[in-house]
Amino acid sequence: MVKLYTAAASDDFDLGRVQSLLEQAIDKADDWAIWDQVKSAVAETTPPPRSLPSFIEQTPWLRNTSSFANSAEHRQYVDGVLKEELGLMYVGLPKFWDTYFSGMDDLEMASEAFFKQCVEEPSPMFSNGWTGWPTDAREDRVLNWFADFYKSLATFATDRRPDLSYHRRPLAKPNQPIDGSVGIRKMDIGFVSDSAAQKDTKCHWSQILVPGELKSNPSADKASEAWLDLGRLYHLWISDESMGIRQDWRYRV
Repeated sequence: MVKLYTAAASDDFDLGRVQSLLEQAIDKADDWAIWDQVKSAVAETTPPPRSLPSFIEQTPWLRNTSSFANSAEHRQYVDGVLKEELGLMYVGLPKFWDTYFSGMDDLEMASEAFFKQCVEEPSPMFSNGWTGWPTDAREDRVLNWFADFYKSLATFATDRRPDLSYHRRPLAKPNQPIDGSVGIRKMDIGFVSDSAAQKDTKCHWSQILVPGELKSNPSADKASEAWLDLGRLYHLWISDESMGIRQDWRYRV
């Protein structure tokens, strides 16, 4: 479907390829008939596999990110390969909140109540921006700010739902490799499945629920860079999952 969408957006696309599909959709045909036309349209817009030169005749080259044993070793190649491998990415998807978060009880009311507290308390945490946010965005100061913010959020959650127990905590390890990863990886900040985790706690990569990465380069604050960052994290997830390290991330992230 992505290939069909990409082909349809090009200037040289032949509308005749999807004419039957459009006619079936306008006539409100049965689903099976429409999907049959979709498959035909996709088959027409998908070019046949290109013949590759003999492996012996050519210098070996990397075709996809699965070829990298450790992406840190080949960073200069990864970005270009990721662009080709990821294809289209979408932002601003309709009904995203309803699809992924509507089933979480009390989430919207709790979010509004917490933000109201941040604005109205005697020493507001939010006033034309988050209070105390380090203007120089130095890593250590950002991590300290986030730790204090999390304490306020945890206190609010405990007061609101004292019956609940919390099994995850934030953890910052910007300068220490995390054991258990396929490659050598560090985590600026993230959430770990250890309710007693402290600053000096050691953890295994399988305990990381959400890895976070801090960026302070203004020139990298743009959609294209964010696009690649997401791709790198996705590749990290897939490579570790293939080794059986984080098999349930897809249900947590």
